[in-house]
Amino acid sequence: MTGAVTVSAFVGLLSLFAGVALGWYLRSGNDGCPACAEPEQGGQADGAMLKLSRKSLSGP
Repeated sequence: MTGAVTVSAFVGLLSLFAGVALGWYLRSGNDGCPACAEPEQGGQADGAMLKLSRKSLSGP
């Protein structure tokens, strides 16, 4: 039983690392083509996932 748990943990970690490596590879292959940007990003493909406005939260 201990061997099965060890193999399962090893396979799980291997799968995790493979997923991270694949994501890293695919992200590095994204050259940020401005023509391919989504309309709400205003043509900017700087890699930022969230654009926040600069409004003050203290009042109107």
